[in-house]
Amino acid sequence: ADNGGAVAALRQVNHLGPTDSPCPLTVNQLFRVTKANFVDASAVETLLPEEATAQLYRCFDDWPSFLSAHRNYFASMGGTIGQVRDIERLKIRDAPLEEQLEFAYQRGMHQKVRALRRKIRIQQMPDNPLLERENLAKAVAEFLPPNRSVKLHRFMLDLPRELSDLFPREFRKFLKSFPELFQVFEYRYPNNLHIMRAGLPLPDGVIRGTYDELSVVACVVRVLQVRNSLDSSVLFSRLPEGARDMVKSVYNGLHHLLSLYPDNFVLVGSHNGDRNERYRVTLVSVPAKLIDSMNTTTSAPDDSSVPTDARDNPWHAE
Repeated sequence: ADNGGAVAALRQVNHLGPTDSPCPLTVNQLFRVTKANFVDASAVETLLPEEATAQLYRCFDDWPSFLSAHRNYFASMGGTIGQVRDIERLKIRDAPLEEQLEFAYQRGMHQKVRALRRKIRIQQMPDNPLLERENLAKAVAEFLPPNRSVKLHRFMLDLPRELSDLFPREFRKFLKSFPELFQVFEYRYPNNLHIMRAGLPLPDGVIRGTYDELSVVACVVRVLQVRNSLDSSVLFSRLPEGARDMVKSVYNGLHHLLSLYPDNFVLVGSHNGDRNERYRVTLVSVPAKLIDSMNTTTSAPDDSSVPTDARDNPWHAE
């Protein structure tokens, strides 16, 4: 075959994924059709666009060699093809809670860890008064500093296990559902979450909480000015929380927003804009709308270059 050399080389690879696969369309489409689902291996090609199948055969001899090269993500089981994470979950779902918890720890499944710790704690103390949301929130609030904010991550780690184990999976939403007790906000740069008692004045450097289309695009540009090209999930995670919420609620994902700016952003590997689709975003140029509204030389702060003054921080609330 014309691509025999490429196929021979790829046979030796067993860790390809959405961002480094020579078949990004195939990978994304296979993620789509196997989402929480196992498909008949003999019929999988009928579920994929023709170009996705053609892309696979340009690089691999057959499906087994493709699956072997992408074994961290896909696998065959009993004549079906599914996602590795779903297969692993099937194997562990009937195990004791303690074994499920260990599995979740090993896989870095943080939300699952919280859910299992809560289940185990409830199993141990089914009549615990802290199972009432209001009681838990009031008990947690007692551990907040009296007159300043603290990193949310640090605060959670310092809480007694009898409290933190009872937190629901979406613990941020839980805290934000009690505005009379807590203020949760991003401080100085995205994802740097702080928490403080309700009623205290917010510190300088709090990141704005609401965004319109142009301000979200400005955030995307700032991130991509540091790393010109990023995986879509990484890019999304580096946006401020308010910007992420706006993208999800209004555009159902970054794809639909950035597709409005085809001259400024290139999306490689995106097919249908599904929110869970993985693709690569590259900044080509700053949208003309932003030229007059932002300093194009400003770069997004990261963990290694936190500004020393909130007034110099392009993320802070205005």
